[in-house]
Amino acid sequence: MLDLSNNSLSGPIPPDLAKLSNLEELRLSSNMLTGTIPYHLANCTKLLVLDISQNLLSGSIPEEIVRMEMLRYLFLSGNKLTGLIPDSFTASQNLLELQLGNNMLEEAIPYSLGNLQYISLALNLSRNRLTSEIPASLGNLDKLQSLDLSFNFLSGFIPSELNNMASLSFVNVSSNHLSGVLPASWAKFVATLPNSFLQNPALCIKSDVFTFCKQEKDHKGNKTKFLIIFTVILVLLLLVAGLCAASYHRMRFHHWSESSVALNRHVDFVDLPKDLTYECIMHATEELSEKYLIGKGKYGTVYKAQIDNGLGKLCYAVKKIDLSEPSFSQERKVLAILRHRNLVRMAGYGITDGFGMIIYEYMQGGTLFEVLHQRKPRVPLNWELRHRIALGIAQGLSYLHHDCVSQVIHRDIKSSNILMDSELEPKIGDFGMAKIVDNSSSDTSWTPSSIVGTLGYIAPENGNSIKLTEKSDVYSYGVVILELLCRRMSVDPSFEDGVDIVTWVNANLKKVEQFNILQLLDKEISYWMEIERSNALKLLELAMSCTQRSSSARPSMRKVVANLVKLRC
Repeated sequence: MLDLSNNSLSGPIPPDLAKLSNLEELRLSSNMLTGTIPYHLANCTKLLVLDISQNLLSGSIPEEIVRMEMLRYLFLSGNKLTGLIPDSFTASQNLLELQLGNNMLEEAIPYSLGNLQYISLALNLSRNRLTSEIPASLGNLDKLQSLDLSFNFLSGFIPSELNNMASLSFVNVSSNHLSGVLPASWAKFVATLPNSFLQNPALCIKSDVFTFCKQEKDHKGNKTKFLIIFTVILVLLLLVAGLCAASYHRMRFHHWSESSVALNRHVDFVDLPKDLTYECIMHATEELSEKYLIGKGKYGTVYKAQIDNGLGKLCYAVKKIDLSEPSFSQERKVLAILRHRNLVRMAGYGITDGFGMIIYEYMQGGTLFEVLHQRKPRVPLNWELRHRIALGIAQGLSYLHHDCVSQVIHRDIKSSNILMDSELEPKIGDFGMAKIVDNSSSDTSWTPSSIVGTLGYIAPENGNSIKLTEKSDVYSYGVVILELLCRRMSVDPSFEDGVDIVTWVNANLKKVEQFNILQLLDKEISYWMEIERSNALKLLELAMSCTQRSSSARPSMRKVVANLVKLRC
């Protein structure tokens, strides 16, 4: 890695940097670099991250850079780049994030952007001079979480294909010349991100909250009316929130049949049923009966609540936590800032006498621990499934460590805290021990007052009460991947002297020849194709690098994600 960002560097980017053939990360952001982007940088074929944002670079974007297949993160925003966005994106590329905002790029958004099948973090084309219509091909980006096309000159309808962007948690198309009807799946953003649609006078916005559509004969005052409507709605929402807060402080729950209090809901999830109340949850679980118990942890118990809203049955996971435990307020605080497809979503929370409840989306696939060790008959797991599980967990952790509003360290990553949907897509859950890192402080680590985590997953520095960083999560992630590959528990009964899986694997690696390493892994792996077995060994190597004793020797989760993307068959 070469990181020269924030150094007041001036002049052109040296073309000789292209001779660094093994370079994986090049960061030159926030300097005063001028000139054009050297197309020779494409010779750095192992480059994963190219960040030359916030400089004074001019000229066009080299097609050679855009076509780099190994590149995961391309940050060119905040320069003076001109010309077209190259229409050279292909399905073989592995870009996870593309930042081209705040330049002077012109003409149409290239249709080939829809080929970026792995892009998941962000696509930012804002504050340019882009014209024409939004290409329907963007609807192919079903993993994308953030889309920003604001402050351009885009026109025409928003294609209905964009309804397929199922992972979006942020969108901004404000300050364009868009018309027609807002895609149905985007209606949920009207209340949470109202500014995302402003300054599009001909755009028809329909949602459960309100409807605003330009009338053909109304040529004056639309902008003012639009702003007034949004202001009124926001004021009403604030009043409702205030009334809810006041009611919360006045009310006490005694018996579910005697009182009913709505959960303190976050408007981020306005698409959830509005009748999700304390009463219906208690009714659905027969007052939190043991027959609905689906999990029990150190800080709480989890129940399954199946609620009939009149249109169908919806399932939620209800976590009951003793209010004397600080984990209740901590988990609510953490979950409120999280937006990622591989992190469990909070639907709401409530407080009653002596305990609190946090309501989550229900994950019908159970936990990864159950899938690996408890299901009968045994769940078959091919390479594609194991790779998807490993990548999904890594992407969730990478978001927590590197892309969240404030860095979050989970501190209790383990297979029983990895929840699975019906397609075995993983989501990280249980944030009761999580820590939000204060970025305003120069000391972003801390010394725990006691050991946190679970036996078998605890990083060595945690056991020694050394200051912790996000690298403790990296260690725990490595343990989970060893479980996934070996299909043995973190502290398995088959291990002699009660050792953990990291010690067991390390000891056996010293005993076996290269061709016998497969004997350490799940027997099912030995029947895979040769390329899949080879990838499994590479994943084992990655897991061992994550569980190195020295925290500084472990890779970042961002680098783990990049390595996993390379392992796709």
